[in-house]
Amino acid sequence: MLKHVFSIFFRPQRTLDRLLAERNNGQSWGATFLLIGLHALLLFLFGIFFSRSLTDAFELMPGGFGSTDAEIMSWVMIGVFVVAILATAVFILLSRFFFSWFVQVGLWIVASRQMRETENRGEKARLLRLVQPYTLWIMMFPTLLLSLLVPLFFDMGAFFEAAMMSEMEGTDEMPDEMLPAMIGMLVWSGVSNLVSFGMYIYQVIVRVIAIRKIYDNVSVAQAFFGPFIIYALMFFVLIAAYVAFLFLMMAIGTSVDSFDPEMASAALSYLNV
Repeated sequence: MLKHVFSIFFRPQRTLDRLLAERNNGQSWGATFLLIGLHALLLFLFGIFFSRSLTDAFELMPGGFGSTDAEIMSWVMIGVFVVAILATAVFILLSRFFFSWFVQVGLWIVASRQMRETENRGEKARLLRLVQPYTLWIMMFPTLLLSLLVPLFFDMGAFFEAAMMSEMEGTDEMPDEMLPAMIGMLVWSGVSNLVSFGMYIYQVIVRVIAIRKIYDNVSVAQAFFGPFIIYALMFFVLIAAYVAFLFLMMAIGTSVDSFDPEMASAALSYLNV
C-alpha cells in the first residue's frame, strides 16, 4: 500500500496498472484510513497549538479572562477541532462512493452509447472506488506537508498577543509585532495555494487516466468532461445553498432588529380583549 501511495506521484500509469491488476480492495481501504489518520493527527496537533496560543493571549487581558476562562476557551477550541476531525473522516469515507457515482453518471451523460456497451458495470464501479484514495492522496498529501510548516511561518501566539494589546489600547493601526506574522502567513498562503492548485491539476490528469483504463471504450474528452459536469453542478448547488442560507440569516437578523416589544405587547393586549 505504501509503495503505491508514493509511486503514484512519479509513475501514475504503471501504478494504476498494478492497482487494477491486483484489485486489492483491502489495500484501497487501508489507503483511505491512512488519509483519515494523517488528517486526524494534523488537526489534533493544530488544536493543541491553537488552543495554547489562544490561552496565552487571553491570560494577558487584565480582568477580561482569568486562567479558568482561558482554560475553558481552550477546551472549546479543542472540541471544535474534534468535530473537524470527525467531519473530515466522514468526508474521506464518503468520497470513495461519490467519486464512483459522479464518474458513472457523468459518463452516462456524455457517452451513453459507450456505457450501454460496457460489460461488468458493477466491477468497474468497484475499480473506481479502489483507485479513488490513491488519486485523492495526490492532492491531500502535499497539503498536509505544507500545513505542518504553518508554525514556522506564522507565530500565532505573537499574533494574538499583538491583537489583544491593540484592542486594549483602542487603536485600529496594526502593531509592528503583527507585521512578521502577517508576512509569514501571506508567504505560506501563496506557496500553499500554488502547490495545491498544481496538485489538483495533476490529480485530475491521473483520474482521467484511471477512468480511461477502467472504461477503455471512452475517449479522453469524455473521461474528463463527464465527471467535470457533475462536480460543476454540485459546486453550483452548494454555492446557491450557501447564498440562500446567508440571505435567510440576514432576513432573520433584520426582523429581529426591527422588532418592537411595545407594539407586540399592544397587539397581544388587543387580541386578549
